[in-house]
Amino acid sequence: MQRDRTDLDRHFGDRLRTARRSLGLSPTELASRLGLSEISIEEYESGRRRIAASDLIDIAGLLGVDVGYFFSDEDAGGVAPAWLPSGPTGKRPSSRESFDLLRAFRRIPSAAERRRIVRLIEALGGEPCSIG
Repeated sequence: MQRDRTDLDRHFGDRLRTARRSLGLSPTELASRLGLSEISIEEYESGRRRIAASDLIDIAGLLGVDVGYFFSDEDAGGVAPAWLPSGPTGKRPSSRESFDLLRAFRRIPSAAERRRIVRLIEALGGEPCSIG
């Protein structure tokens, strides 16, 4: 029995596609890393297939986002989701800006260098980050 796509299914799919593309992953690469088929990823992204809670947790972890990311109301204009903390100006960075920063950070091979960058960001931002 085929069921109709819901707005939430489409929303989750859009959020998945945005995060995957922001990290430069193809549907094939994401599927391989998750142990799923490429068709499953394509069906998730189109909203034709509902994402199971356990898969959503795995996907969020692999993409480096909180599960809440999938529930946020980010619009197509690049406004950050409500769960992303705002800076001292009261403005939130765009999701694209956050993903670009995360992608660049993950490419730094040295754990010591990553810690130094976190300390630099903490110093520039005026308060400690919640990450190590």
